Order: sequence, then C-alpha cells, then structure tokens
Amino acid sequence: VVGCPCQYETYVVLVCAIAGLPNDARALYYLGNLPYDAQPAVSTSLWEKAATLDPAFSITWRNLAIAYQHTQIDNAQAKAIAAMESAVASKNPYPSNFSELDHLYQSANTPAQKRLAVLEKNQAVVVKNDEALGSLINLKTFVGKAEEAIKFLQNRTVSVWEGGTPFNSGQAWADANMTLGLQRLNAKQYKEAITFFEAAVKPPENLRAEQRFDPRTALISYWTGVAYAGMGDKVNAQKAWNEVINPTVVNLREGVAGGGTAAGGGMGPGGAAGARRTGAAAGGNTLAQGEQRYYQELAKQKLGNKAGTEEVFNELITSATTALSQPASTNSDAIPQTGRRQQPGRSSAATAHYNAGLGYVGLGNKAKAREEFTAALSASTDFLNAKLALDQL
Repeated sequence: VVGCPCQYETYVVLVCAIAGLPNDARALYYLGNLPYDAQPAVSTSLWEKAATLDPAFSITWRNLAIAYQHTQIDNAQAKAIAAMESAVASKNPYPSNFSELDHLYQSANTPAQKRLAVLEKNQAVVVKNDEALGSLINLKTFVGKAEEAIKFLQNRTVSVWEGGTPFNSGQAWADANMTLGLQRLNAKQYKEAITFFEAAVKPPENLRAEQRFDPRTALISYWTGVAYAGMGDKVNAQKAWNEVINPTVVNLREGVAGGGTAAGGGMGPGGAAGARRTGAAAGGNTLAQGEQRYYQELAKQKLGNKAGTEEVFNELITSATTALSQPASTNSDAIPQTGRRQQPGRSSAATAHYNAGLGYVGLGNKAKAREEFTAALSASTDFLNAKLALDQL
C-alpha cells in the first residue's frame, strides 16, 4: 500500500484532524493506510470516502484496487479494475499504474485490443515505466504491430531489478521477431524470414535479457529450417531441424533469449525421445513441454524419421483432454497482486487447448486444430503462440 505517513504514532493526530475536518480527503486516505494489514475493511471504508471527496488523487484508487482484490465478494475483480481505471484516468497518473491495470485486465481476460487502446492513448506516460512499456510492446506484437514493438525494444535500455528485468524483455524481443519471421515465411520471403528468426534468439544488449535455454527455440529453429528449405538450401534446413531435436546444441552454441523475471525454464538434453520419456513420466510437465515436443516430432519427419510421431501427437491430445477434465486450479488464474513485478501465469486450460490443437495439426485434422486454438484464445485472449498457430492453418 502506497502513502505516508504510515507510523502508528500518527493515528491520534489523524483522528483529531478528521474530527475537526471530516471532509479532509487526504487525512482519510492517510488514516486508511495504518490498519490495512489487520483491518482491511476499515481501510477500504476510509479510502472509499477519501476517493469520493477527492477523486483526482490516484493513489487512493490504486490502494482501493489492492483492497478489492483481496475482498471475498463476487465482483471483487470488477471493482478492482474500476478502481485502477479511475487511478489512470486521474490528472497525474503514475506510469506504474498502467502496468498494474493491464495485469488486472489480463487476469480478467480482457481483449488485447481494448488493453492496447488504453496503453496507446496514454503512451507518453506509459513509456516512463519499463513494465508498463513491456505490456505495450507485447500487446503491439499480438495485434500485428510487431515492427513498432521492435522499435521500442531497440531504443530502450531496460532497468535491472534484483537480478532480473521488470518485464520479460528477451521474450518480448523473440516474440516480435518470430512473428515477423512467420509473416515473411508465409509470403515466401525466405531470406527475410531467416533474418528475423536468427534475430529472435539474439536480443540486443540494451534489453539486458538473460541468455538461457528457452523451449521456444524448437519453434524458431523448425521454421528456420522450413525457410531454408524454401530457398532450396537443404544443408542449412537439415541443420536447423537437427537443432530442434537436439536443443542443447543451440543452448551451448549461442544461448536463447529468456530474459526477465518471468522467463520459463527449458527441458534438458535428450532430444525427441527424451522429451517423450520426460513428458510421460512427469505427468503435469507434459503440458509445459507440449509445444517443444510437437516441433521436435515435425523436425523428425522433415529429416525422414516418422517413427512414433503419430503416438506423440495423440499423446498431446490425450494429456490435454485429461488436464481439461480436472477441476480448475484455484491458483492458475488468480488475480495478481497489484504492484508486484509478476504476470499471471498462462491458464492451464489455454495451454491444454493449444497442445490439443498442435496434436490435431500433426494428425492432419485442421478443423479440430482450429477449434482448439480458438478455445485457447478464448481462455487466454493474448496467447500469442495460439494466435500464430491459428494463422498458420
């Protein structure tokens, strides 16, 4: 909760101030800061009155958003969003409020176009905060403005907080370049596609992105191979597809953009067969590894080895169906705590539908694949890889 004074010694002073000036919005706001940990309902009531008296003070609305998130009422999320919307609509909003609002929008599955419109309208303020800028960049990539996203990334030196960046700068860079690479590939502009794919795994130094293994390398390397094949370069095509099957080759050679505090870990060595054993044994890890396993099997096919690929595609569908039949987790789609440098995790339902879609693509059932990718986007409206997979059908 933001704001001072916060010392309990000020309690008597504030109570006396309110007794003499009951309509002093700032005194009510300050008093609300004191008991929040022990008596959140009392703080919420004081802040609500303060916001009514002085609706232009953005911090009061921001604190109310936090309070509403942790209130056990049916419309808690809607009230939290409305409060944060009031914060950013104030005369002098804090840049960080925009990232906090976008996290709330994301948790509520608000359409990406609406989220981006808010950030673009306030872009002059948004760019002052790395995390808010990260939301702007990711949404621009998602809606088809990847060129704009790359320009922002090229011209920004990202701050490092406690060993990480405020947003996943490496992933943002990879996503934007990967998106443009696929666009060029679909247009049969193979050389340009390769340029973007190669750039995807080499983030510029100003992003301060960590170099670590990323399972999306399989996706990028696979399509790099397809682009080389389109140019008639079989040697480099096969090299790229072998890198999909043996991801540690890429990891040791040049590293991959993981970047930021939200970077996902990858799978260890073992290639496609190892992936199959790991996924089957780990159970819950099958969903997380689904995309990598899918592209590994596609690469095997390109290299002339079709043994077991149908089995893997069916397993992706089966594991997704099993996951979707389980009771919804109470944690996977929880409302993120405003003010913390975190993003809500991709819902397991969205990931399951995405994996099922990949499985159906592998089996040649495009109609079912389209259904699953659409369901993934319904469950998580900014799921970039599901959107890209849908575009590839």
